[in-house]
Amino acid sequence: AKNLFQRLPDSPSPAEENSVINEKLTALNPLEDDKLVKDGLLQIRQTLESENNEFARQLLSEVDNIEKKFIPRVDVDGYLPNIFVDEDFKCCTRRLLYLYAACSGFSEKADIAELMSYIRSVLYNTNSDNIWHIAKELAYLAKQQGSIDYCRYIDAVANILKAPAPVALQFEELKQLSDINGFVLLEGKPLARYLTALRANIGKITPEYSQVLLTAVDNLESKYAATPLPEDVPVIKVKVHRLLMIIAACKSSKEIMDTSVLDHFVRAIMKHGNKKNIPYLISGLARLIQSTPKIQQILGESGIKGGDHLRLAPLQWLAFVPDVISEDDIEELCKCLQASSASRRRMKDGKVFHQWLVTLERALASNDMNKAMVMQTLKKLTQSLTCEKLGLLYMILNMGDRFNQFLDSMGLSCQKEGLPLLIAEKGADALVGKSKEVSQWLWRQRHHYLLPFYMASMEEYGNTELTDLILQFTETSASNTFIESRQSPLTNPHLKAVYRIYPQFKAGWGANFSDFSEETRSKLLSPGETLKLTEDPWDLFISGLEVRTCLTPDGAQDYSRGLMSYVMDGRNAMIVRKNAKGDILSRSVIRMVLDQDDRPALFLEKAYPDKSDLLFIDAAREIADEMELPLYHRADPKKGETGEAVKILQGRAPFDYFDAFMVTKERQEFTITNVQYDVR
Repeated sequence: AKNLFQRLPDSPSPAEENSVINEKLTALNPLEDDKLVKDGLLQIRQTLESENNEFARQLLSEVDNIEKKFIPRVDVDGYLPNIFVDEDFKCCTRRLLYLYAACSGFSEKADIAELMSYIRSVLYNTNSDNIWHIAKELAYLAKQQGSIDYCRYIDAVANILKAPAPVALQFEELKQLSDINGFVLLEGKPLARYLTALRANIGKITPEYSQVLLTAVDNLESKYAATPLPEDVPVIKVKVHRLLMIIAACKSSKEIMDTSVLDHFVRAIMKHGNKKNIPYLISGLARLIQSTPKIQQILGESGIKGGDHLRLAPLQWLAFVPDVISEDDIEELCKCLQASSASRRRMKDGKVFHQWLVTLERALASNDMNKAMVMQTLKKLTQSLTCEKLGLLYMILNMGDRFNQFLDSMGLSCQKEGLPLLIAEKGADALVGKSKEVSQWLWRQRHHYLLPFYMASMEEYGNTELTDLILQFTETSASNTFIESRQSPLTNPHLKAVYRIYPQFKAGWGANFSDFSEETRSKLLSPGETLKLTEDPWDLFISGLEVRTCLTPDGAQDYSRGLMSYVMDGRNAMIVRKNAKGDILSRSVIRMVLDQDDRPALFLEKAYPDKSDLLFIDAAREIADEMELPLYHRADPKKGETGEAVKILQGRAPFDYFDAFMVTKERQEFTITNVQYDVR
């Protein structure tokens, strides 16, 4: 691997050559499949020690960190407990060696601390597909004096922004530079060093706009200069990266823009709070800088009402100029948006503003949008803007014909021709049918657009039983009969067995548990947060998205096919911690199981996103106490827990996912072993 990296030229290689080298690198396996974990780590440690240089010696601390992460999980035979943890371990160790190999030709004048910082930032949490691109960038940086090379990054981003394409596509290319986060900041060094290097180069990069950009650097320094590192590094990294992209947007055009107008947008984008919106805003800024003086004057008007969101919103319109709408159209749209006090008020809502950005981006990328209809649709939206309309438009543009299939499955119908314009005018009222209450229920839910995506995905999967369950989920949720439906024993042998001994469970979890104590809440919650035992249909459906598990509705089919068991099988509920907005911050599935005597019991699964087995144990104990049932959880071999077993009979859904196995199971009777009876 070292030899391959050392032969890399500084300029990017052709894609075919990249593919060949990447294939060679990923074929290397530093740890054989039958090697014990401790033996593998020892081999890596000895390899780095044999390199006999300062950089390799510093990387030994990362071997220590990998050891701390995985050794406690090793079983009595010296192996990791399942294939998923084992692959995670191999991924970390392989990355460590690849990233060292990339830097192995480092110059004595290169900043080793910076390279170390970069490796730490990507070692455990970067998409595997990006590692090759990151390693290439490290190979370049390792040969440079002092390592900091903002100019290279800014130049590359500016080249992408010269002809702004749909954001999702153009920013995907940045993986080749630095995993879309810009060059990292060092944990152990002050911010001033980086800003000094940036300040020194702005005049060379964008001399026409240097004064505006130097002001942005000064503002960043004044805000964060006193912030101690490394405590607030993530926040600082995000802000510095944002400034780098703004500079790149300014560099993307040779035209000279009025700096007083540019200053409005630079300040607004630097202050903007939702980082998910930044790629859209940067793309819009690049379009603005490349636009005509007339458009710059219209959008840069000093008397714009409604604050920064109202200034930034029109940037997305520029994606349609000049192919679809004209400069005069832009002027008319700005007047419409400013004239509607309701639209100005709604645009200040962060949720509406984000939906606005992604919907217009999707309209630009769509081949189905009738160009003659674009101006009319945009005008209707500005006159009467709602999040519901934007969400519906996003679904229509993203799903195409599949959206009509979804409506048909929901018992709804709509006018096929000119639907985007009709939605912009009437919203959900454009949809008619016997199940209109379903649509009204759906549009009220957070991330509501994921339901049609999930429905379409499961239809492609070809299991009609799953799609029937999705329809029951939506219909019973809208008609307030959800609990009754999911607790039905008619197609659920497991619940039949539970009801024979514990009939009161027919009414569901909420009818058998009141609430958590103040003591448990104080242990688990921060101010403004809530703790619930939930069987709410939408909480169960959306939890995988909000806590980042493989059971997100838009995830891989092999996993997401198990989601309907969470939702529609009454033996499952969740303990959830939510923020003040109602978003799930962490969760644990709790299940009604059968013990070794075939009597009802509770089983607590691990918590996500932190994967802690006992995060919610106090909450689960309170549920078990009030329901007068025994409680089980995963056994911990380190504490000498020997392990027992609980039983699961066939459930309602054709597939189920269990955190205890980390795999999807087809409907069957089986036993979860290595669980521990909870003894307080």
